[in-house]
Amino acid sequence: DGKTAVLGKGDRLVSSADGTHLDKPSLLPLLAWQKGQAILENEKLGDAIAEMNRYSAVKLAVGDNAAAGLRVSGVYKVGDNLGFARSIARLLPLRVEQTDGKVLLRVDTDRMRQG
Repeated sequence: DGKTAVLGKGDRLVSSADGTHLDKPSLLPLLAWQKGQAILENEKLGDAIAEMNRYSAVKLAVGDNAAAGLRVSGVYKVGDNLGFARSIARLLPLRVEQTDGKVLLRVDTDRMRQG
């Protein structure tokens, strides 16, 4: 549409189906991978899984939409997706299923009912 954006130090241009906008993200989570960490700050589980899958041969997947929308925060070791999944399942109402070399996270309906 012919718009021009000038980026300053630390600015980021984000483009999505909803449009384009500028933001200034914290660099700590973006650079954490250099120390073997992923820093998640109130991320949707589906987005967190996509990030963790970048660093591991063992792939994570979300088993349902309810699980994908859950929010997660914390500092996690990259490359250990099974450990990440087990940790998240202790914090959130999720269960971990291992099938065909993939780790699937699904909502645990029994734990959801318990609150």
